[in-house]
This record gives sequence, C-alpha cells and structure tokens, in this order.
Amino acid sequence: HDLKAPLASIAGLLSLCREDFAAGETADLGDNLARAAEIAEHSVSEIESVLLATMTTERGIARVPVDLGGLIRQLWRDLSGGAVSARLELELALPETVATEEATLRTVLRNLLSNALRYRDDMKAELVVQVTARQTGEHLKIIVSDNGIGIPEAVLPEIFGLFRKHGDRGGSGIGLNLVQRSVERLGGRIAATSTEGEGTTFTLDLPIRMEGEA
Repeated sequence: HDLKAPLASIAGLLSLCREDFAAGETADLGDNLARAAEIAEHSVSEIESVLLATMTTERGIARVPVDLGGLIRQLWRDLSGGAVSARLELELALPETVATEEATLRTVLRNLLSNALRYRDDMKAELVVQVTARQTGEHLKIIVSDNGIGIPEAVLPEIFGLFRKHGDRGGSGIGLNLVQRSVERLGGRIAATSTEGEGTTFTLDLPIRMEGEA
C-alpha cells in the first residue's frame, strides 16, 4: 500500500520518456529518468522502513531527529511526480527537527498526501495541499488541508474504518485506518473535517519531543 503511489509516479514518468523517445524529443528524457530513479531509490528506503516497523518489538521504534519539512517535501515529490497542476504549501513554526518514530510518521504523512492527490477536484485548475505544523505546549499539531472533492457528511464518521472507501477512485480502503493506527501508536489523535465540493482537513495532535529535550 505504501509503495503504490510512488510506483504510479515512476510508471507515469517512464511513460512520458517512452512517448518522448518515440517522437524523437530528447530534451526532457534525462530529467524524467533521473526523477524516476530518485523515486525508486526512496521506495527502497520505504521498504526498509516498513520491514523495520514490522520487526520492531512492542517497545517501539527508536525516536530520531526528523526534519519535518524535508520529509514532507520529499514525500510530495515522490507522490506527485512533479505534476504542475498540484501545489504544496508548507508552513512550519517549529525547530529544525523533532524527535519521533520517523517510519511511523512517514506512513501517516504519505497516506494523507496520497489521498489528497487521489481525491483532487478535476473541475478545479489546480490542486492545492496545505500543510501547517506548530508546537502547542508539549504537543505537535499538524494540519493537512486540500481543495479536493471533499467527503460527504454521511460518510465522514466512518472514514477511519477498515476497508471503508469513498468514491470510485481506487484505493484499498486501509489507508486512513492505517493512518489512525499509526497516530495512536505515536500516542496522538487524528480528526477530520470536510465539506463536499470544497475540500478536506485532517488535524493531527501528537505528543512529541522537540530537538534538545531530554
């Protein structure tokens, strides 16, 4: 599940390369191949992270300093494939790094960004995904908002259930359930609000140590 979106990005980039090659247009071939290779390399790291999380005991994964901005930007590049019609807006009011289980937080953010891309509103010229993060006392609050198709009010209370799917845009129905479980693993909470036709907002509240804390 975690590799599906990056693999789709690789497939899209390679498809562009094939079309350009067939047309004899080589100007963008190098850049697109380099992007596909970069995403593939990151995907190898993702596999290693998933294996680590699977094999870790109940004591959990060691907390390490994480560059939250760098993590979000890298995930966005891999998931969006450089699409010009999708824009990430990032606003972080945090120290340079935060201490957390990187693999677990990566799973949460990857799924939320992937969902925003999947459920974009094709009637709008541009998908805009906003990610803000700030420290509130001893907690880290992350808000992920998009201007996508939104979620019907009747469906919203069930979105974190296993195999609950909204619409016909693919997906396994386990992504948001995995997100909730991962947030709870970190000792936090997640909530969602949405207006159909306007977009969706996910709010994460995580107890997390900032750099330099014991």
